[in-house]
Amino acid sequence: MTTRLVRLVFIVALASYALSVTSPSQASQLTIEGCIPFHQASTEDVTALDWGQNGLIAVGYSSGKLNIVDSDGTRLNTFTTPSYISAVKWENTSSHPLLAVAVSEGNIWIVDIMGTLPAFSFRDTNVAGDVSDITWHPTTRQLAVALQLGVSAVLNPVDIWDIDTQRMTVLFRDYEIETSVAWHPRDPDVIAVGFIDGRAELWQLSNKTMLYRVKPTIPDDIVHTLAWSPDGTQLAIGYDFSLRVLSYPTFQDTLSYTVSEVIDEIAWYRDNHRIAILVSQGIEVIDASNGSQLYSETIPGFMRGVAWSPDGKHIIYGGDRTGFRGEFRIFDAPPLSATATPSYAP
Repeated sequence: MTTRLVRLVFIVALASYALSVTSPSQASQLTIEGCIPFHQASTEDVTALDWGQNGLIAVGYSSGKLNIVDSDGTRLNTFTTPSYISAVKWENTSSHPLLAVAVSEGNIWIVDIMGTLPAFSFRDTNVAGDVSDITWHPTTRQLAVALQLGVSAVLNPVDIWDIDTQRMTVLFRDYEIETSVAWHPRDPDVIAVGFIDGRAELWQLSNKTMLYRVKPTIPDDIVHTLAWSPDGTQLAIGYDFSLRVLSYPTFQDTLSYTVSEVIDEIAWYRDNHRIAILVSQGIEVIDASNGSQLYSETIPGFMRGVAWSPDGKHIIYGGDRTGFRGEFRIFDAPPLSATATPSYAP
């Protein structure tokens, strides 16, 4: 398969590819205490976010704007991408991690916040579609990209990109849309993939074969998101109105947790117990070992993006313009031993 890798250097980028930097003196400050709005963006929706092990927060917007924010609330950089940002993911294996940013029409930007590597973008030129999800290899600079073409009778690919060699291979193609991808944190030869028809599959990279298929327990359920526990012993799958946790590699059901709205995103903390569940208009935090609810909050508007701080003390989530004013918010993460009190006040 032929691919094209287009290098874009931000300092010479044209028009919509411009990079602007906000100095710390101009940036707003955040004191993390309870649930505090930090960024007002009344004309934009927060569409994706991630909190890296480097302490930096990446927030993407519907306009294509990307903010890089320090953990103390200092806005460090603002990037302008061509269009809607559907996903942002930090690569957490190197001393200064790269950031992968998925924008519309299948384009992926790779950004080195430290500035030692010129930023560049790439896409699979053999297909024309948007990115459903992205996931980093646990130890190397490889990125798995799930593309949704939005056309019936057309195969949707999961591509594997090597960032250092700038080469791409296709893991597999499927007639159904892949909604989410998650690289196993301890076994780099295994990737989990969720589908719009309710399937969740495990694929082996070395020989490009499917290892296991998880079928939905409810007909016509959709896999909206999936995520591995940090130790790789559990796989959480977010369906329309339920969260399912399975053991790995035995694939025994260990938890079924019902929610009142469609699950948009889930995020494990590294204690392998707590899971943050983002639904259409709210957020919950549960203990995956017993299904107990640690936190629950209903929020106006539609939610987009959830992540834990590296130390597990805080959780960040974002929202759209309807009732939530396009903000992202940080609140104190609940401990396993107590139920946290919601701190949001409309």
